[in-house]
Amino acid sequence: MRIISWNINGIRAAVRKGFADYLKTTKPDVLGLQEIKISESARLAVEFDFAGYVEHWHSAEKPGYSGTATLIKNGIEHTALPKLHWDTEGRVQAFDMGKFIFLNIYFPNASNDGLKRLDFKMKWNDKLLVYLKQLELKKPLVIGGDYNVAHEEIDLARPKDNTSSAGFT
Repeated sequence: MRIISWNINGIRAAVRKGFADYLKTTKPDVLGLQEIKISESARLAVEFDFAGYVEHWHSAEKPGYSGTATLIKNGIEHTALPKLHWDTEGRVQAFDMGKFIFLNIYFPNASNDGLKRLDFKMKWNDKLLVYLKQLELKKPLVIGGDYNVAHEEIDLARPKDNTSSAGFT
């Protein structure tokens, strides 16, 4: 099974830049998208061309902010697990894929503005860990997403520009 994870930094921008062609060319079985930046109402007003895929959207309550989407190729059996009541930013999607559970996760960052969301991020991570521990009792987990951290310089496109930035401190 081919699984791809991609932070697209806005679904509308990605579509304008040829996302549908990328999807047709790469043909992933599962594609986890992070930072879709589209509200549910705005998404319903736009027609996307993701032929051959079942679309699962999880928008943030705040319009135009964060959010995830998962595209699963038609014919692949899966069950979407319930959304987490504490996930108001559309950051976690989970799917029972039969032999494993796939999670598409967009982890919060701590914010470059004085790490003001560090406390939120740490509490969010604690809640997520409890959830993951419950899921792993049922089946193996496959987790894709944007972790919003970089361990080493090779993990960043521009490491020198990001020294001491949130996620690379």
